[in-house]
Amino acid sequence: NDNNVEFKMLKDITKSLSIKKTPVSSVNYLEEEGYPFYTSSIFECKYIDSYTYDGEIIIINSINGSAKYKINYHKGRCSRAGNTHAFVSIDNNICKTNIIYEILNNLDTDIITKCYKGSDKKYLDIKDFEKILIPILKLEIQESITQKMNELSDEIKNLDNNIVFIDNLMKQIMHNAINLSVKVC
Repeated sequence: NDNNVEFKMLKDITKSLSIKKTPVSSVNYLEEEGYPFYTSSIFECKYIDSYTYDGEIIIINSINGSAKYKINYHKGRCSRAGNTHAFVSIDNNICKTNIIYEILNNLDTDIITKCYKGSDKKYLDIKDFEKILIPILKLEIQESITQKMNELSDEIKNLDNNIVFIDNLMKQIMHNAINLSVKVC
C-alpha cells in the first residue's frame, strides 16, 4: 500500500464541455430506444431521437430545489439539457474520466451538496465544485478498477436480462394456467 497518494482539484484534472445544450421543451421523449438525455432530474434519464455528444462524459445537474444531485457517467452518444454541467478528464493518462466519476459518485454526499448555493432554487457553484480534491491513483490501479467495474456492469446486465426472462416466464405460466382453466361454452 502506497500512502503517498497525490490529490488534485477537480478543475486541474478536468475540462468543462461546451457541447450544445438541448432545451427540455424541444425534445420528443422515446420509451427506451434512443439516445440518453440528461436533465436536472435526480431520478431518471430520458431518451430522445438525437444526440449532441459522442464520447466519454460526466454530467451533473446544475439546478435543483433541494440541492440533491445525480452524477451520471456515459460513454457513447448522448445529449444534455441546459441545467446540467458536463466535463471530462483533461488527460486519461493521469486520471481516467470513469475513475473521476466513480470517485465523485462515492464521496460523502455533503461534499458535493455544499457546492449548491441559493435559497430557493439551488444551483451548482462550479467554482466550489471544481475545488473538490480527487485522489490521483496509479494508472495500473485505475485500469484494474475500470476492468472490475466493467465486469460488474456486465453482470448487472446479465442479471437484468435474467429478471426479464423470468418475468416473461411467469407471465407465460399464468397465461397458460388461465387458458387451461377457461371453459368454452
